[in-house]
Amino acid sequence: ILDAKRITALCEDQEGNLWIGDRTKGLFKLNDGELTHLNSETAALPSEIQSLACGKDNTLWIGTSMNGLFRLRNHVLYHFREADGCPEGQIRAIHIDQDNTLWLAFGGRGIYRYKDNAFVGFTTNNGLPTNEISTIIDDELGYLWFGSFNGIHRIAKSDIENIASGNSKILFIDSFDEA
Repeated sequence: ILDAKRITALCEDQEGNLWIGDRTKGLFKLNDGELTHLNSETAALPSEIQSLACGKDNTLWIGTSMNGLFRLRNHVLYHFREADGCPEGQIRAIHIDQDNTLWLAFGGRGIYRYKDNAFVGFTTNNGLPTNEISTIIDDELGYLWFGSFNGIHRIAKSDIENIASGNSKILFIDSFDEA
């Protein structure tokens, strides 16, 4: 029986496992009808899970409501820290795009891209309409979409790459709101 009341995230990995994140109880895995509470097996796992994403290589990315980003790969847990270039704090959403790039929506800190073992952040200083991002997806046309408290926004991933490489300083964003 699933002993969780505040489920905040779900994802399915390449092997068909269902990963379940709970805001107070931590991480669960459902495999062939068998439910495992991983926090009872691994003390270092965070208990306040906010978001999950399953990579193509069966890496599980875990976003927390207070302690930032964790990666579970081959039964090895890694906690990304400021020294890795990753802010700590609330991660509202995690998305892995078609190019296997990891995107993070930090509470109040905009979005971050993790690619080639490096984090790059994008905020209102780069043209985001808000730093309060709540969800992220990408499409097959080369755009990254994100939701916020003031609408839905679209950015060309090529614009993001130009900023990350230093060729540009500002994002060009299409916003969709009440207007």
